Amino acid sequence: MSILFEIKTYFEKGNIEERIRYYKKKPERLYVDIDDAENMKNIINETNTRGRNKFNLHYASTRFLIKYNGKNIVNFYSPGDDNGLWFEYLEVIEDFLQHNHAENLYGVEYYKMGIENLDDDKIHFYIMLEHENKKEISATLPKKEFLQELIKALKYFLVKMDEYKVFEQQIQLGNMNSTFQTDLYNRIKQCEMYIENSN
Repeated sequence: MSILFEIKTYFEKGNIEERIRYYKKKPERLYVDIDDAENMKNIINETNTRGRNKFNLHYASTRFLIKYNGKNIVNFYSPGDDNGLWFEYLEVIEDFLQHNHAENLYGVEYYKMGIENLDDDKIHFYIMLEHENKKEISATLPKKEFLQELIKALKYFLVKMDEYKVFEQQIQLGNMNSTFQTDLYNRIKQCEMYIENSN
């Protein structure tokens, strides 16, 4: 990771009692670091009362924590977590690389996030409630470094899912098609190439 940025991914635990207990006061206790293999495997292999696997990557609730120069940009107390937040980040990057401005849904609580170009070197990253002007999160960041590190974090997400055999599991469960993983890697590669070749 860059010394400027630290971007980490967490998965929400499925325990309802813990959600009720910690949701507002200690939300960090609700999440598992993607590098915590033991607890990640517990989430991925959790079954329902009928013994069927409950995990679905498309609906898994995640959080991406973003720090810049040691300062929290997005943390456990920031608004919005989501089923499929990973895909929303990828889509907003893809859109930004095409149009120099992008907005997308962020989380399940009527938030949206955006990236807008300020100049050749800087972008404005924000998260705000839909239909309101007040931005809950607003940061001016170095453009190329931020995009590179965010794409790196999204790629690492895929690597860890592969390591935990999530794609193989999800295909067997009928939750995704056999080309899904390859398609995602190709989208990541396209973003990497576009960022690397940009000024």
